[in-house]
Amino acid sequence: MNHLKMYCRKMEAYGKDENLLMHFFHESLVGEAITWYTNLEPSRVHSWNDLMATFIRQYQYNFNMAPDRMQLQNMCKKDNESFNEYA
Repeated sequence: MNHLKMYCRKMEAYGKDENLLMHFFHESLVGEAITWYTNLEPSRVHSWNDLMATFIRQYQYNFNMAPDRMQLQNMCKKDNESFNEYA
């Protein structure tokens, strides 16, 4: 969600032009996300809303895995784990 928010802010001046939003979206991606995008079946995306929904579905697991503030505050290092494992 943060990636989409930042992309939309960057492209705010072109926000009314869905074709431009879709055309330049790949330039905001790196790593696995660009691989996902290049393998995306064009028939699945007909609009900017389609692209956003497909992107969110693809990376929804990141949202579900992210701990909230309370979970982070309650975390503590176990006696038998190294600092790297804890971090």
